[in-house]
Amino acid sequence: MMDIISVNKKQNNGSIKRVHSMTTQSISKYTKKLINIDDKINVHDYFLHERPFTNVKIILNQQTIWCDKASLSAASPIFRELFIKNTKDESILFNDIDLNDFLSMLEFIYPIFNPEINEMNISCLIELSYRFQYDILKHACQIYVMKYLSTIRRVFGNTHNSEEEGDCFVSNNNNNGKNEHNKQRDLM
Repeated sequence: MMDIISVNKKQNNGSIKRVHSMTTQSISKYTKKLINIDDKINVHDYFLHERPFTNVKIILNQQTIWCDKASLSAASPIFRELFIKNTKDESILFNDIDLNDFLSMLEFIYPIFNPEINEMNISCLIELSYRFQYDILKHACQIYVMKYLSTIRRVFGNTHNSEEEGDCFVSNNNNNGKNEHNKQRDLM
């Protein structure tokens, strides 16, 4: 669908004269030349090479990545404290964090990336968000897990009769006292 942007000017005799008309399609072709949105930035290339404005080196299992203190400090109070205590421009060393896991977390800190939480990275993102007290990522992971569990409940509810089979996601409280124990084992 092509939108048309037009600027109209009212003439003295009351009629409207089209002064300028341009389609949004022609606008978008100019913006693509200025900012190439189609090219996805490779996370490894971005962080494994020194760039302008990087001012901290983080070493993960002998692999160096380059970051900037301001972005990391804004996301995590743990990083903020590290940078305040480390007034010298020394490298920060983490031998217990996997490079790909750390890069997955960095994708959420840097706005140039469009990261996704999925079943492949959820575990490491939860672990790192708690370790570095990165609250926004923690919250995003919680939402992902709740949506995932909701999907499981819906699928499981459609497949089995939860009342008869004692669904572990649904409370089977019996109000008339016949059922002595609560079968609710809710994961939430």
